Amino acid sequence: MGNPVHNSGRVECEKNIMIIAWISRHPPTPRQRDELTRLFGPHDLRTDTSPFADAADIARRIRETHAQEVVCVAPLSVLKKLLEFGIQPLTAEMLRTGPEDAEVSAGHPPRYYRGA
Repeated sequence: MGNPVHNSGRVECEKNIMIIAWISRHPPTPRQRDELTRLFGPHDLRTDTSPFADAADIARRIRETHAQEVVCVAPLSVLKKLLEFGIQPLTAEMLRTGPEDAEVSAGHPPRYYRGA
């Protein structure tokens, strides 16, 4: 399967650049990327869209990226376990919307979402 975490296209980061892991089935939207930049300044975003087995699997992937921050989209029970492991993930907040305002869609029939 290889390493599911990949660099967002940036050259290997300088020591002063924060590494952020994005753990979700879906890559971040441009608006979510912009918000991370607003919050953290220049950073190296490493996305991991591969399915995970459990919270321990996510924790291992985060350690492998050497990330200082992590955004994780997962069930609340998994996020709770990450907290027990000492990992304090950020979460991506999305609002359901109509197709005309959507940034992403999911499912069949499609459901439409945009960043909160």
